[in-house]
Amino acid sequence: FSILQNIPAGTHVNFRLVNYGATSSGGTWYLFDVASSTALDFSISGSVASLVTGTGPAITTQPADANIFAGKNSSFAVSATGTAPLVYQWRKEGAALMNNSVFSGVSNATLALVSATTNQTGGYSVVVSNFVGSVTSRVATLSVVPVPALLLSNSPNGLVIDADGGAVSNQFIVLMTTNLTTSAVWIPISTNVIGAGGQIRFTETNLAAPFQFYRLLFP
Repeated sequence: FSILQNIPAGTHVNFRLVNYGATSSGGTWYLFDVASSTALDFSISGSVASLVTGTGPAITTQPADANIFAGKNSSFAVSATGTAPLVYQWRKEGAALMNNSVFSGVSNATLALVSATTNQTGGYSVVVSNFVGSVTSRVATLSVVPVPALLLSNSPNGLVIDADGGAVSNQFIVLMTTNLTTSAVWIPISTNVIGAGGQIRFTETNLAAPFQFYRLLFP
């Protein structure tokens, strides 16, 4: 109403709720008639609280690609800043993951995989969120490679032990024994890293025993 007026009982009236004298930390809001009136006031009192502000999440360290042999463990990690609490949700190919016998930490900064199989090959990302907003990490690729078959061949320089299709940058150890009995002792004779082409290669130049047997260990 633009002026003070009397209305019949039962009439529907709309009032405006006014915040008076508010600052960033307090104030009073009320509903009442003219200040000098002697009539009974209808009032509502309260306070104004400071608006809660914060910083949205930002990723400072992105998850890195991984390349492992089947049966090995792996993990992805992310670092993020922003107003706490930060909430994490890891995803594979865009679908949210759940904790199970393979995955753990799907709601943490680090996602762990136990005894991965080739089925876990794919793209992994994480959504980090708080009450301000959310941000999505880059997609990190996990490649899970089957253990390759070991091949032996002769060369002018000695016996060549090699295989193709290894997990790039993973370490392998060449083990040797002179017998295949249950008490055989496997001796490590070389430690190498699988090259960029995925090839495993070792040349044995010390062939002193009548029989020598070889195998690879992937630590």
